[in-house]
Amino acid sequence: MTAHTDERVVLQGASPAGANRPYVMIAGLRSMEAQGGIETHVRELALRLARRDVDVEVVERLPYAPEPGILGGVRRSPLWSLRSSRLEAMSNTFAAVLWAIRRRPDVLHIHGIGPALMTPLAKLAGLRVVVTHHGRDYEREKWGTFAKLALRLGEWFALRVAHEVIAVSTSLSGELSRAGGRVVHGIPNGVKPSVPVGEPQPPLDFPYVLAVGRQVPEKRHLDLIRAFAAKDRGGLHLVIAGGADHQSAYSEELARVAAEHGNIHLLGPRPWDEIQTLYASASLFVLPSSHEGLPIVLLEAMSAGCPVLVSDIAPHLEVDLPDECYFPLGDLPALSDRIGALAAPEGQRVDWTQKLTRYDWDVIVEHTLSVYDVR
Repeated sequence: MTAHTDERVVLQGASPAGANRPYVMIAGLRSMEAQGGIETHVRELALRLARRDVDVEVVERLPYAPEPGILGGVRRSPLWSLRSSRLEAMSNTFAAVLWAIRRRPDVLHIHGIGPALMTPLAKLAGLRVVVTHHGRDYEREKWGTFAKLALRLGEWFALRVAHEVIAVSTSLSGELSRAGGRVVHGIPNGVKPSVPVGEPQPPLDFPYVLAVGRQVPEKRHLDLIRAFAAKDRGGLHLVIAGGADHQSAYSEELARVAAEHGNIHLLGPRPWDEIQTLYASASLFVLPSSHEGLPIVLLEAMSAGCPVLVSDIAPHLEVDLPDECYFPLGDLPALSDRIGALAAPEGQRVDWTQKLTRYDWDVIVEHTLSVYDVR
């Protein structure tokens, strides 16, 4: 759920993939610099694949990535998409498949079940297709009936048409394997060591509870605001980092409710390095979501040593936190009480090292390469 800022090298025309190097094309994201779990996952995966002598091309969406470039050895190819919250992912993946038909990668790696609607087209064109399932998006509260049906169809295509399927959590991979009657590889999201850089802008000179995530209903930011505001928090503030890709009734309501409280702050989307600094100084990180795949923001907060409090949905339970770090989804009184109980004094950190050992990006990349089967 973080935004990244890195210097680009602009291409003057990309050369074809090297004849002796595996060539992987990745699609299904906004851009490598955009906020979002898929975007962070693809960024970390692509950069590490490039370091392993894989020719990597990431298809991004216009206008999120307005020009071609190279980042860490990864070619970035922005292609057309419809500027619509319901159609931009599918339309951009359609463009990506047409591009892949021309470029002929060894693997087309599609991320998300919405983009997976294009799996049959890619396979009919003779491409090797790997799909990563990041979560049951049809359970997200923002989608209407037609969109949910389309997402279910994308999941069905992934399970029955793709050459290989990856799921970002163990529980999800098991459920999908049973539903699809096939092997679904459980390869989790990862986390890299947190290194705070500088001060947040503007600097925060008060203790705060932190939430990080896009302004969409399933993140349950309104639950968090109401639970936080239900009690006198003394000098403690609530800070929410993350923006809305498209203005909506939900994001407008979020802004209105937050503005009613002097100790609640919406920061909007922030650069990745600034988010790391926010984690490092937070008294508590809270993720009250009703839907997640395996949340990278939770792993990042833990990497920074932040105390954490999360809803008791299956992907959160999979991280195996102590019982006191969970609250029943939607139970505002319980959430309010746990905030008061878990918010740590300024500077107090938690050592989550043992919990994070299985979320090593380098190990994750090796497992992904074994699924590609191109070396």
